[in-house]
Amino acid sequence: MVGDERVEVTPERWQGTRDRSWGIRPVGEPEPPGIQARNAGTFYWLYAPMRFDDHAILCIVQEDEKGRRVLEEAVRVWPSGEEEYLGRPDYRPVYAPGTREVTSATITFSPPGGKPFDLLCTPLLPVHLMVGTGYGLEPGWKHGMYQGPEPVVQGVTYTLPEDAAKMWGMVDAVGRFEYEGNVGYGLYEYWALGPHPSFPA
Repeated sequence: MVGDERVEVTPERWQGTRDRSWGIRPVGEPEPPGIQARNAGTFYWLYAPMRFDDHAILCIVQEDEKGRRVLEEAVRVWPSGEEEYLGRPDYRPVYAPGTREVTSATITFSPPGGKPFDLLCTPLLPVHLMVGTGYGLEPGWKHGMYQGPEPVVQGVTYTLPEDAAKMWGMVDAVGRFEYEGNVGYGLYEYWALGPHPSFPA
Protein backbone atom coordinates (compact mmCIF):
# COMPACT_ATOMS: atom_id res chain seq x y z
CA MET A 1 0.00 0.00 0.00
CA VAL A 2 1.13 3.53 -0.84
CA GLY A 3 -1.28 5.79 0.97
CA ASP A 4 -4.69 4.49 -0.13
CA GLU A 5 -3.35 2.93 -3.32
CA ARG A 6 -2.73 -0.82 -3.45
CA VAL A 7 0.19 -1.74 -5.73
CA GLU A 8 0.24 -5.35 -6.92
CA VAL A 9 3.76 -6.73 -7.25
CA THR A 10 3.51 -9.19 -10.13
CA PRO A 11 6.27 -10.90 -12.18
CA GLU A 12 5.22 -9.43 -15.52
CA ARG A 13 5.57 -5.87 -14.20
CA TRP A 14 8.20 -5.98 -11.45
CA GLN A 15 11.80 -7.19 -11.40
CA GLY A 16 14.40 -7.22 -8.68
CA THR A 17 17.77 -8.36 -7.41
CA ARG A 18 18.85 -9.53 -4.00
CA ASP A 19 21.87 -8.12 -2.19
CA ARG A 20 23.65 -11.05 -0.53
CA SER A 21 26.61 -9.01 0.74
CA TRP A 22 25.36 -8.18 4.23
CA GLY A 23 27.48 -10.48 6.40
CA ILE A 24 28.37 -9.29 9.90
CA ARG A 25 27.89 -5.61 10.68
CA PRO A 26 30.08 -3.66 13.13
CA VAL A 27 28.03 -3.79 16.33
CA GLY A 28 29.51 -3.18 19.77
CA GLU A 29 33.26 -2.96 20.36
CA PRO A 30 35.16 -2.58 17.06
CA GLU A 31 37.67 -5.23 16.03
CA PRO A 32 41.24 -4.15 15.21
CA PRO A 33 41.63 -3.27 11.51
CA GLY A 34 44.12 -6.07 10.73
CA ILE A 35 45.04 -6.33 7.05
CA GLN A 36 42.61 -3.54 6.14
CA ALA A 37 44.73 -1.01 8.07
CA ARG A 38 46.77 -0.34 4.92
CA ASN A 39 43.58 0.90 3.18
CA ALA A 40 42.41 3.07 6.07
CA GLY A 41 40.87 6.29 4.81
CA THR A 42 40.32 5.13 1.23
CA PHE A 43 37.36 3.23 -0.18
CA TYR A 44 36.53 3.49 -3.87
CA TRP A 45 33.56 1.31 -4.76
CA LEU A 46 30.98 0.48 -7.41
CA TYR A 47 28.31 -2.21 -7.05
CA ALA A 48 25.79 -2.42 -9.89
CA PRO A 49 23.37 -5.32 -10.33
CA MET A 50 21.13 -4.51 -13.31
CA ARG A 51 18.19 -6.23 -14.99
CA PHE A 52 17.30 -6.11 -18.66
CA ASP A 53 14.34 -7.76 -20.42
CA ASP A 54 16.07 -11.08 -21.03
CA HIS A 55 19.26 -11.04 -18.94
CA ALA A 56 21.07 -9.43 -16.02
CA ILE A 57 24.55 -7.98 -15.55
CA LEU A 58 26.49 -7.70 -12.30
CA CYS A 59 29.46 -5.35 -12.05
CA ILE A 60 31.63 -4.79 -8.96
CA VAL A 61 34.72 -2.59 -8.78
CA GLN A 62 36.77 -1.78 -5.67
CA GLU A 63 40.05 0.11 -5.91
CA ASP A 64 42.62 1.63 -3.59
CA GLU A 65 43.97 5.20 -3.60
CA LYS A 66 46.23 4.47 -6.59
CA GLY A 67 43.47 2.89 -8.67
CA ARG A 68 44.70 -0.67 -8.10
CA ARG A 69 41.94 -3.30 -8.10
CA VAL A 70 41.15 -4.94 -4.80
CA LEU A 71 38.00 -6.66 -6.08
CA GLU A 72 36.17 -6.91 -9.38
CA GLU A 73 33.38 -8.85 -11.04
CA ALA A 74 31.73 -8.59 -14.44
CA VAL A 75 29.23 -11.22 -15.51
CA ARG A 76 26.12 -11.43 -17.72
CA VAL A 77 23.52 -13.96 -16.53
CA TRP A 78 20.78 -15.49 -18.68
CA PRO A 79 17.43 -16.91 -17.45
CA SER A 80 18.77 -20.43 -17.99
CA GLY A 81 21.42 -19.76 -15.34
CA GLU A 82 24.20 -19.60 -17.92
CA GLU A 83 26.87 -17.05 -17.03
CA GLU A 84 29.06 -15.10 -19.43
CA TYR A 85 32.28 -13.62 -18.06
CA LEU A 86 32.65 -10.05 -19.33
CA GLY A 87 36.34 -9.53 -18.58
CA ARG A 88 37.89 -6.70 -16.57
CA PRO A 89 35.41 -3.81 -16.37
CA ASP A 90 36.72 -0.31 -17.08
CA TYR A 91 34.71 2.22 -15.04
CA ARG A 92 34.72 5.93 -15.99
CA PRO A 93 32.52 8.11 -13.75
CA VAL A 94 31.51 11.74 -14.38
CA TYR A 95 31.21 13.83 -11.21
CA ALA A 96 29.07 16.90 -10.55
CA PRO A 97 31.48 19.88 -10.44
CA GLY A 98 33.25 20.23 -7.10
CA THR A 99 31.71 17.02 -5.67
CA ARG A 100 32.04 13.25 -5.64
CA GLU A 101 28.45 12.84 -6.73
CA VAL A 102 28.31 10.66 -9.85
CA THR A 103 26.03 12.10 -12.53
CA SER A 104 26.76 9.39 -15.10
CA ALA A 105 29.35 6.74 -15.85
CA THR A 106 30.49 4.49 -18.64
CA ILE A 107 31.51 0.89 -18.03
CA THR A 108 33.40 -0.85 -20.80
CA PHE A 109 33.18 -4.64 -20.80
CA SER A 110 35.62 -6.75 -22.82
CA PRO A 111 34.42 -10.36 -22.96
CA PRO A 112 37.32 -12.71 -23.74
CA GLY A 113 37.04 -13.62 -27.41
CA GLY A 114 34.08 -11.29 -27.84
CA LYS A 115 33.40 -7.71 -28.87
CA PRO A 116 33.93 -4.98 -26.24
CA PHE A 117 30.90 -2.82 -25.48
CA ASP A 118 30.16 0.35 -23.52
CA LEU A 119 27.33 0.53 -21.00
CA LEU A 120 25.99 3.94 -19.93
CA CYS A 121 24.98 4.23 -16.27
CA THR A 122 22.73 7.03 -15.01
CA PRO A 123 21.89 7.34 -11.29
CA LEU A 124 18.23 8.40 -11.06
CA LEU A 125 17.23 8.50 -7.39
CA PRO A 126 20.10 8.67 -4.87
CA VAL A 127 19.72 7.28 -1.36
CA HIS A 128 22.49 8.47 0.96
CA LEU A 129 22.91 5.19 2.79
CA MET A 130 25.12 6.50 5.59
CA VAL A 131 22.40 8.83 6.92
CA GLY A 132 19.52 7.48 9.01
CA THR A 133 19.93 3.83 8.01
CA GLY A 134 22.04 2.33 10.80
CA TYR A 135 25.22 2.04 8.76
CA GLY A 136 27.16 3.70 11.50
CA LEU A 137 27.25 7.51 11.41
CA GLU A 138 24.55 8.05 14.04
CA PRO A 139 26.06 6.77 17.32
CA GLY A 140 22.64 5.85 18.74
CA TRP A 141 21.45 3.92 15.67
CA LYS A 142 23.86 1.27 14.44
CA HIS A 143 22.85 -2.09 12.93
CA GLY A 144 21.78 -4.47 15.67
CA MET A 145 22.10 -1.92 18.47
CA TYR A 146 19.90 -2.72 21.46
CA GLN A 147 17.28 -0.01 22.02
CA GLY A 148 15.55 -1.53 25.03
CA PRO A 149 12.68 -3.98 25.54
CA GLU A 150 10.01 -1.81 23.89
CA PRO A 151 9.85 -0.90 20.18
CA VAL A 152 11.50 2.45 19.40
CA VAL A 153 10.60 4.54 16.36
CA GLN A 154 12.37 7.80 15.54
CA GLY A 155 13.07 9.88 12.48
CA VAL A 156 15.66 12.28 11.15
CA THR A 157 15.29 15.16 8.71
CA TYR A 158 18.01 16.89 6.72
CA THR A 159 17.71 19.96 4.54
CA LEU A 160 19.72 20.39 1.37
CA PRO A 161 22.01 22.08 0.56
CA GLU A 162 22.59 23.19 4.17
CA ASP A 163 23.17 19.65 5.47
CA ALA A 164 25.04 18.37 2.41
CA ALA A 165 28.22 17.70 4.42
CA LYS A 166 26.29 15.12 6.48
CA MET A 167 25.26 13.22 3.36
CA TRP A 168 28.73 11.86 2.50
CA GLY A 169 29.38 8.15 2.22
CA MET A 170 27.82 5.22 0.43
CA VAL A 171 25.14 6.17 -2.10
CA ASP A 172 22.57 3.65 -3.29
CA ALA A 173 20.67 4.91 -6.30
CA VAL A 174 18.04 3.54 -8.60
CA GLY A 175 19.96 3.44 -11.86
CA ARG A 176 19.21 3.27 -15.58
CA PHE A 177 21.61 1.19 -17.68
CA GLU A 178 21.83 1.29 -21.48
CA TYR A 179 23.88 -0.57 -24.09
CA GLU A 180 23.40 -1.73 -27.67
CA GLY A 181 19.66 -0.98 -27.63
CA ASN A 182 19.09 -2.62 -24.24
CA VAL A 183 17.63 -0.50 -21.45
CA GLY A 184 17.54 -1.87 -17.91
CA TYR A 185 17.26 -0.75 -14.32
CA GLY A 186 18.86 -1.75 -11.07
CA LEU A 187 21.04 -0.60 -8.22
CA TYR A 188 23.83 1.90 -8.75
CA GLU A 189 25.82 1.88 -5.51
CA TYR A 190 29.03 3.86 -5.15
CA TRP A 191 31.34 5.41 -2.60
CA ALA A 192 34.38 7.57 -3.26
CA LEU A 193 36.25 8.06 0.03
CA GLY A 194 39.80 9.38 0.07
CA PRO A 195 42.20 10.00 -2.82
CA HIS A 196 41.71 8.30 -6.20
CA PRO A 197 43.03 8.86 -9.75
CA SER A 198 39.51 9.62 -11.04
CA PHE A 199 39.38 12.92 -9.11
CA PRO A 200 40.82 16.08 -10.69
CA ALA A 201 44.20 17.05 -9.21
